[in-house]
Amino acid sequence: MKISNLSIHNTLEGKTILIIGGSGFISKVWISMLLEYIPKIKKIYVLIRPEKNKSAFTRYEEIYSNSPVFKNLHAIYGDEFAQVKKLEVISGNICEDNLGLTEQIEQKLRDELDLVVNFAADLRFFAPLDQMLKTNSGSTLTIADFILS
Repeated sequence: MKISNLSIHNTLEGKTILIIGGSGFISKVWISMLLEYIPKIKKIYVLIRPEKNKSAFTRYEEIYSNSPVFKNLHAIYGDEFAQVKKLEVISGNICEDNLGLTEQIEQKLRDELDLVVNFAADLRFFAPLDQMLKTNSGSTLTIADFILS
């Protein structure tokens, strides 16, 4: 294959992708573009860390409802996030072993994934250094261990 023949459409068509750090700006743009411009993508899993009072699904549902990035998707899929059938939110944490996934979800991902893309980062300016290192550097090893195991 020649480089000039490479196509993002052909490369991602029929593929299943795990996007880690799905609540960030860049990942939202990427997810929106994948769903809008690559209609033959098979599935997008989005790993979201739950918060104290919100599940991963609730967090992403709010992001989908409120982010202008998803304006075009609202026209395609409607305002209800649940109608976006090609996208599934999974609860996890990049700082935990196996990304904090249940065994069932972990096995499902191992069976289905073609690609993993990591957008996760702790962007706080005044976070404790050990926490920043664990999230921004150590998590890369956790993700690599998940992919390779």
